[in-house]
Amino acid sequence: MEFDVCKLEKAVNGRARFFLRHLEAIRSLLPPEEVRFLLEDPVEFTSKSCFFRGLTREKVAQCLQTGLMLPQYGQMNSHAVFETDSPYLALIHATGHLSALAVVDPDKVDPLTPLVQPGTPAYAALAGQGCKVCGKPGCHKAACFEAQNYVDTISMSTIGHAWHNIELRKPQPLSGVRCFSVEQRDFCVLLDPADPDHRQKLHRLYLC
Repeated sequence: MEFDVCKLEKAVNGRARFFLRHLEAIRSLLPPEEVRFLLEDPVEFTSKSCFFRGLTREKVAQCLQTGLMLPQYGQMNSHAVFETDSPYLALIHATGHLSALAVVDPDKVDPLTPLVQPGTPAYAALAGQGCKVCGKPGCHKAACFEAQNYVDTISMSTIGHAWHNIELRKPQPLSGVRCFSVEQRDFCVLLDPADPDHRQKLHRLYLC
């Protein structure tokens, strides 16, 4: 069984080969039931076994130098390490020469709070405990704009799609990355930063 390339080509405006190289590389990391879903619909596929993060060359270099994926600002002033359960969505953000797809083990995420859906009672309870920013008398902390930066969240990323954004407020350890999918000519290789030989290759590619 091969990838449904037609839907992918319609979605990515000429970058289908880039997406296919990375998706082909990561299929070996997925359980059989997820592989079937990935092949049938690479655009809508979501994983329960992996999180993903699309990285520019500069972001990979920063990760290798610091041993961390550092929070950055995103939509609505949210400050987090942004991950997703959709490799397609992650790859949209992997741009430029030597960009990479980080495959993250969900069991090795370093959480600040449990992952909660914004707008739920669980989110309100955590946000109410966490907002330390505005300091205004009578502020309803659960509704405060800055409260989001004290709660790890998971939420639907776009209306009409099954993808989820995962927003982690603490720096995330490099040890949580199972591997980086990196382009080499016409295919992608999976490089595990915990493997000394692979780490050396990553350093040659991104830090030299």
